[in-house]
Amino acid sequence: NESLCLNMTMRRATAPNITQLPFKRTGRPSTAASNSSRVPGFAIGLRQLQSSPNATAVSLKNLDIADIRPLWGRLAMMPKLESLNLSGNRLSALPLDMKVLAKIRHLDLSQNTFPEGLQPILDSLKSLPALRDLCIDFSSEDEKTRILIALPQLKSLNGAEVELHLHDFDEPQVASLQPQQTQIPPPSELGTDESEMQSLPTSAASINGDIPEVTLTKGDLQNLALLFQNIQDMYGSNLSDLQSRRMTATFDNHLQTVVSRLNDRLESIEDSAQRQMEIIMAKHGLYDVCFQEIISFAHSANPQLSAAVRQISGVHAELFESMEAVVSRSVTDRERLHVDLEKSRQETTELLEAAETLEKEAEQHQVRTAQLEDEIKRLKEAAEKQFKPTTTKSRPSTRTAATIAKKNEDGSTTYSVRNLTIKQLKDYIDQINASKEKYDLKCNESHLPRETMEMHMYTYLNQRYGLSNLIIESAAAIIKAMQKYMHEDNDVAVFTKVFRNEIDEEFRKVQTQIKETVADLLRIHLKSKHRLKSDEVITEHLKRKTTGHLSQDEWKSVVKYMYSEEDSTTLSEVIHDTEGSSPVAYGDFVKVLLDFQLHGHDRFLMRFREIFQSIDIDSDGVLNEEEFRDLVHRVSPTRNDDEIAEQLESLDPNREKRITFSDAVSVMSPDIVDMMISVARNVTQSPPDSP
Repeated sequence: NESLCLNMTMRRATAPNITQLPFKRTGRPSTAASNSSRVPGFAIGLRQLQSSPNATAVSLKNLDIADIRPLWGRLAMMPKLESLNLSGNRLSALPLDMKVLAKIRHLDLSQNTFPEGLQPILDSLKSLPALRDLCIDFSSEDEKTRILIALPQLKSLNGAEVELHLHDFDEPQVASLQPQQTQIPPPSELGTDESEMQSLPTSAASINGDIPEVTLTKGDLQNLALLFQNIQDMYGSNLSDLQSRRMTATFDNHLQTVVSRLNDRLESIEDSAQRQMEIIMAKHGLYDVCFQEIISFAHSANPQLSAAVRQISGVHAELFESMEAVVSRSVTDRERLHVDLEKSRQETTELLEAAETLEKEAEQHQVRTAQLEDEIKRLKEAAEKQFKPTTTKSRPSTRTAATIAKKNEDGSTTYSVRNLTIKQLKDYIDQINASKEKYDLKCNESHLPRETMEMHMYTYLNQRYGLSNLIIESAAAIIKAMQKYMHEDNDVAVFTKVFRNEIDEEFRKVQTQIKETVADLLRIHLKSKHRLKSDEVITEHLKRKTTGHLSQDEWKSVVKYMYSEEDSTTLSEVIHDTEGSSPVAYGDFVKVLLDFQLHGHDRFLMRFREIFQSIDIDSDGVLNEEEFRDLVHRVSPTRNDDEIAEQLESLDPNREKRITFSDAVSVMSPDIVDMMISVARNVTQSPPDSP
């Protein structure tokens, strides 16, 4: 019952004396030889095998053989063959069943590639029952251990004999593997105390629920040793003392390696599921050595059974590896989920804080809006006074720019408004439109109500000048200039109608699209007439046209493409009545199209505008919620309360009760179309007046 200390050493052995065949080829084929004269390696080897069928040793070394299968049939016909040298070739695999070489004792497979690894080669070598000396490349002690476990009958590995030295015994004897005699590594060697040895994963948290915790105890290791002893007993007298001692030493080394590695792994893992998985994989690794011994034993009795069990073992190992990968991925997903959850909590907190801030800003905005409305109303009244005629005893001022109110020498007051040029007015319009777009974007992001164009003009002037006198003077000058130039310039006309809440603000985008479309169609027309001209030439030609005149053919092609036949005829008549058959200035042509579009849109909104203005009592272009409901019912009587509530939600999510004319047009466009169709149908169906 004393402990058995096994020390495995490698001692260089004398290489077997191999009789070389007369056709032995040494070295690889010369690279200087041409491909046409080069003989394949397996052909040279085949001639060697055919010339000496009764040889006991064959060397096919350095013949650049990549596949041994073409030579396998000839090797099988050599009944006395005991030594085979296949080193220095390009072999990537061996036949799975090599039992036809039943007498092979020495096999040299060194200096071959074997890209699929060591295990497939070992599976093939297990079918050589007489194999005693093996030369094969391996890269680690673990691989050497795998070779010794898989081929327990070996006496020499890579020319070095394996010898076991026994200490504390007078004579060699088979090591007993009863539980009390098994060479289980003591706790001191594993870096853990006795309590940890009783249950290695004691530091791991137990799995909640009904699933028991996985452990690896000293009793588990003793049961494993007993199982291994039973496997050895199956060999009976066929197992020599040397083989038995080597199997025992290999088993003990394997057990100590697995347990030590498990302890190292558990020290660096905190997750409970991963710790449990490590213990499961360690137990699987411990029992795998028994599995391999059973496969080796079965091969001597029934090679087919051995192959089947080996296949099951491989599938079994793959399943465990897959399970380990699943657990690892689950742990990773759980950690990622935890991180995402913490991030979501933080984002929720930030959103709540942002919502609270926005709520406060909305309250401040309401107060500020009320103040601005009062200020705008006051400024508007002051600006309107500029247009009321006054009786003065002095001559009117001849200056184009004057103060709002000027005291004359006789005590009378002269009101004077600046006269803006059309360029100055359009500069104001562009600046106000740009400011309005930015302001609307900010309101949309904050879910706040928009201003009308008139309200925003005063907001813009207030931000630009700040002083009431300058605001009133500029507003009066802009209003006066709009009245003066609205019939001369389409941009001014559109701005004026938006300012008066006669058309919606989005119509400005339609006019912009018309200008761009006219230029694009003119380019296409020029390109079709001058197909061989380059794009640069066409661009230069287009530039001259947009600053000059269009021929009748050019402007008619644009009109015909953009409008229906009826509208195209109407526009052609308008242009022809104005210009005749002469070329038309590009600017005048575009203005005709823009005015035509504006006139059509104005007519389209006429009935809706009348209803809106009848509800908008204070004429500020803004409705509250009740007024908007009244508007919807009058424009589209079939709308129910839920549909109206949905429209209000899209226009006024914060219940500001401020819906502008442009807002109403944008959300009620389908209703306006239906209303106009209904009006047109009633007109066509009504009986003519009696004569």
